[in-house]
Amino acid sequence: MTPITIAGRGDHAAASRIGLTEALHEAGECSIEAARAAWYSTRWLLWHSYWRLDIAGADNVPERGGVLLCANHTSHLDAPAILASLPTATALRTSTAAAKDVFGEHEFLKHTVSRVMTNSLTIERGAEFAGGLRSLEHVLRERRPLILFPEGRRSPDGRMLEVKHGAAMLAIRTGTPIVPIHLSGLHECLARGSHLPLPGPVCVRFGEAIDPRAFSKAISAGQVEKRQAYQLLTNQLRQSIIRLAT
Repeated sequence: MTPITIAGRGDHAAASRIGLTEALHEAGECSIEAARAAWYSTRWLLWHSYWRLDIAGADNVPERGGVLLCANHTSHLDAPAILASLPTATALRTSTAAAKDVFGEHEFLKHTVSRVMTNSLTIERGAEFAGGLRSLEHVLRERRPLILFPEGRRSPDGRMLEVKHGAAMLAIRTGTPIVPIHLSGLHECLARGSHLPLPGPVCVRFGEAIDPRAFSKAISAGQVEKRQAYQLLTNQLRQSIIRLAT
């Protein structure tokens, strides 16, 4: 005979707490998505009046599928500017990689605002970076766009910093194309350490997509080591971003 298990009050209470937590999380996610849709429907007026946004080459971003959107990084306005340059449907599908330590004090409030404005996906620096890289890889394998700033931090003076291997690693591992982007004017509008955004002209230039499959084939054929391929693709990405500035 199969024994009958009788759940106690503690089991029911635990199940109720789990159910309530899940319901609250789902409600919170729905609220954020609704806020994102509302924000994205009004962004055109803000970006084209207050910041006089100029866009070039946006048709280089594929309408479907995964893509890495990689730009120089000088301001907290960088990701919102890229998203404002994309069609609404594409922008709403896009996530933005953001280092968790950027939020500092009032982390919950800042993270919520960042989720609404850029659909941020927080990752840890240092020892936990591998786990964060897998989270970013998941976005690309879901065939969604991902904004990633390959320098890893904002430039203090507007000049481009050393580009790290993260974007190249993601592109080669997932076969995702990289669209290089150059941003100008945002350092003057909201530089690192500033808190009040200033009006001014902003330009977002999208370059032609870089296909990582040639690098993947070279690795498979034993022509280059993975680290060499990452460096070669990283160099190409950096030069592509710089060329867009001229």
